[in-house]
Amino acid sequence: MNETTYHLNQGIETILDIHLYLIIGLIISTIFSFSILKGTNNRLGKSIILNSFFYISILIFYQLSIEKNLHIAIFSAEKKEEPWLVISFIITFIIITYFQVLIFRKWFEKKIKSQLFISNFIFLTTILIVFYPKNYTNENIIDYDRILFLPDKNEFELLNNTIIRIDTACTSKDNYINGKVNNSYNFRVPIISNKNERMKFGFQLLNKSNQFGTSENGSDCKVLPLKKLNDKIIVLIKQKNPNKNIGWKKPIITDTITYRKIKEEKRKTGYYGDADCDCIEH
Repeated sequence: MNETTYHLNQGIETILDIHLYLIIGLIISTIFSFSILKGTNNRLGKSIILNSFFYISILIFYQLSIEKNLHIAIFSAEKKEEPWLVISFIITFIIITYFQVLIFRKWFEKKIKSQLFISNFIFLTTILIVFYPKNYTNENIIDYDRILFLPDKNEFELLNNTIIRIDTACTSKDNYINGKVNNSYNFRVPIISNKNERMKFGFQLLNKSNQFGTSENGSDCKVLPLKKLNDKIIVLIKQKNPNKNIGWKKPIITDTITYRKIKEEKRKTGYYGDADCDCIEH
């Protein structure tokens, strides 16, 4: 009951937030470099190029980590991966900053080197602190029921002929000390192929009255919030209209997938690396 549960999924909001931090960091660091390079020819251009190398490198590494499911916001409390998260940030700082100084060494003065080391270190430390996996402890929850749903088909085709594969869906029902029940359930559908196409399609319940708010996009799954759980859940696949003037204003319904309940099991609260329910390992 006192075990710790970690925030597992790094959704599109987190990804956009980190991109925003990258832009802000680039602007601030460029301004500092611009002021230090006073009297240098084309100092604005040099300041932009100099700092862009670091921030674009970070962006590339981050995008690669997303595609490989190595998210900075996901790790297991039981596996004690926190030190490795910190070490990876330190290694990233050292390697990228070293090459930044090496490649642009002809532009450097002692002051600009110090500024880049300090700016880069502060930026990565800020990212680590702000996006460090948060732990949640809810002592009112005794345990939870994990419920798996099997789809009647495991793939569908996008309008651009790309095949999207999906897997067993999952949701959970918390059991509280005071007998309280969930007022909504997150129905998670794992995307196990062509994740970079996830913004071109969405899921919607056939029974709209059972949908609790809007669906969510994660890097590895789609999440449909439900008001109540049924043994059979019918999901519609909607796709972005290829007409640029219409887009998501009038999406096209292309498929219907029926999910049927196949298993329900009781679990203690805590992180289990639950690929079926958390869409992590797909």
